[in-house]
Amino acid sequence: MKKLLVILLFLPLVNSCSKSDDASSNASGDFFANHQNKIWMDTYTDSYSNISVNYYTGFSNRTYSLASYGYDGSYSCETLFIGSKNNYYDVELDNVFGDSAEVNFTTAIIVNKANELQIETITKSLDGSITYTYLISFKVNGDNLTTTTNDDGEITDTINSSIYNGNLDINFNNCQTLYALY
Repeated sequence: MKKLLVILLFLPLVNSCSKSDDASSNASGDFFANHQNKIWMDTYTDSYSNISVNYYTGFSNRTYSLASYGYDGSYSCETLFIGSKNNYYDVELDNVFGDSAEVNFTTAIIVNKANELQIETITKSLDGSITYTYLISFKVNGDNLTTTTNDDGEITDTINSSIYNGNLDINFNNCQTLYALY
């Protein structure tokens, strides 16, 4: 009887410890929660014109945002739309789906781990005959972010960015909406 009483006394303690451990591991297992106040920067230099552009990447509120400052001081920022959009037209899709073709697309988070995030856009012609996928993967290792793009089954680019500690005001709150990755 004493053994049963001791077990019953410790059972709530063991149960509460395991629940709090699960909760903290789930919170730390979310890419957005882990990296919401960080900004990474990489510089792209066009080899033809020798012009450099700085790109800034940030993650917050379950969104991915990319901002840039051009050599002329111009600023642009886009935040990726997560969800589905039907009967969508974008001139950039003409080369895959035909002139003025409308498409249905879904952009979704397919992996969300502490230091890894994968976002995929699946674009389909309205009749379903053409499907195009674009996957972007982010991996954080210390202060470094590696971004890899997979364009319809082919890895097209790998970018290594470093944590940005400068004093530039990067406002991801006023970005234009980027509706799909392609």
